[in-house]
Amino acid sequence: MFDEDSLALRLNVLKSPEEWAPKRQGLTFLFPNGGVGKYVSGPVAEPLSTGDVLVLNGRRAGRVCALRKGRIVFWSFSLRLEHLFPLLAPHEISLLKQFAESLKVARHYPASSSLARECHFNWQNHPAVPRPNRPAGATA
Repeated sequence: MFDEDSLALRLNVLKSPEEWAPKRQGLTFLFPNGGVGKYVSGPVAEPLSTGDVLVLNGRRAGRVCALRKGRIVFWSFSLRLEHLFPLLAPHEISLLKQFAESLKVARHYPASSSLARECHFNWQNHPAVPRPNRPAGATA
């Protein structure tokens, strides 16, 4: 059930015309933190910039790319809902399945939204996120 990409936080840097798409099924979370780009799925193109949050369903995901002659930097991680089951009570699992149904299409949360601000604050302050002068896994 687990693979090397499960629950791993990855730093991605795309330069135009490179593209990125999730490699697996499940949910993928993107946290842009530099440059500008866009998420493209069929005829829809959503702009992405620092502070945004993008939630993708791997089965129906599009692709992320940098804007013309630019670049975008973003952190990403993926998970399958089954990864969360051991953490939940039985009634919470049914709620999680309802939540997953609501994510049949990508969800974009702009940096101005409270949800995006809270997500960025939480992952940036997590001890596993590498920073200058602090290796991954070191406590703050």
